[in-house]
Amino acid sequence: MKKVKDFFINKYYIINHLIIYFLLLSMSLFLSTDYFPIIEIILAFISLYIFIFCIIQKMKPLVTFIKSSFFIWYLLFWIFVIIVTLIKNTGESIVLIKTIIAFSAFIFEFGVLYYDDKTRETIQISNVMETIAVILSVWILIFEFPLLIEGKRIGYSVMIGNPNSAGCLLSIYLFFITYNITQKEKSKKIKHILALLLCFGVILATGSKKAIIMGIIAFLIFLFQNGHIIKKRLIYFVIFLVVAVVSCLYVPVLYQNIGRRFLSLFGELGIIEFQTDHSSELRIDYTEKATELWKDDILIGGGYNNFRVNSGYQTYSHNNYMELLTTVGLIGTTIYYGYYLFLMIKIFRKKNMRNIIYGLFIISVFATDIGAVIFYVYPLYYIILVVIDQFIEQQDRGKHME
Repeated sequence: MKKVKDFFINKYYIINHLIIYFLLLSMSLFLSTDYFPIIEIILAFISLYIFIFCIIQKMKPLVTFIKSSFFIWYLLFWIFVIIVTLIKNTGESIVLIKTIIAFSAFIFEFGVLYYDDKTRETIQISNVMETIAVILSVWILIFEFPLLIEGKRIGYSVMIGNPNSAGCLLSIYLFFITYNITQKEKSKKIKHILALLLCFGVILATGSKKAIIMGIIAFLIFLFQNGHIIKKRLIYFVIFLVVAVVSCLYVPVLYQNIGRRFLSLFGELGIIEFQTDHSSELRIDYTEKATELWKDDILIGGGYNNFRVNSGYQTYSHNNYMELLTTVGLIGTTIYYGYYLFLMIKIFRKKNMRNIIYGLFIISVFATDIGAVIFYVYPLYYIILVVIDQFIEQQDRGKHME
């Protein structure tokens, strides 16, 4: 009887791995389930499976996930968003609930499976992330190779046709690819190096300033060995950075898609004198309008989609800080970023390579949120927080993880 039971349990873990691959891949290819009903149907079936799985496991994965610091923070934050939206009576309450349900399905399903001890012990999340990155990069290149040849930005075939979104998602995966390279023997690094070059090449081709910044921060992982910076690697990194900057300034294709956009960013920030492009000018206008809306209620903001509904632009503010402030004010913004700071404090208590990769990821989020909306758009960012939370918990309990 025990052998029969073990056989079925092993089958469950195989299914768990497949589901985790599906969730991560679908979060990369499809931003919103509103546009892809088939994804909603699949998520519903996965929910049924997880319910059965939790019963078989005596609800342990579900209870562990619900008790996690991530879930408590996630619940607290979104309850606050709902309360503020209801108080402000913005008419966006139904939209908010639908968004939370679709958005949370990915996170909850991944979280429950990943918080199961056996599933987590048999799956190497960094390898999964690297595989997804390669699939996503190849997907983009296959569908958009003619654009690449013409020297135009690519990334339109994923995430509702947004190169910035495609680039940002790839840059998340880049953290895990660089981690894989640091963990492998020199003779076994070649496939990870190829994955790195492919992924970073597509990131550059998207022309996303946020993604490139995140990618550069991800490369900082190479500077560390046993928790300390190696001076020789630091010199190599600086040389690489100088060559990259010069190339982006003087190679026409790179200048058009990367150099010019970064110069425009620095011009927007007042660092240099450079004419801002249309995108940068719009972001300046968005920020100014968002600041006006935030001043209407500094503490709790104006509710969900406050900027989109009341700014006159019919879009989000293209700045996660301002989007949060206009939505949930200073209180909600503090709750949101407070959890990131909480993780940072716990992460840097131990300087191992896994903690370094997570710390750099959070730093990249702080750096790039000035030009992106994260808190209700990209479930993948929350998935990484799930992984970080569980890894820290395992460290605190003295258990070994990947």
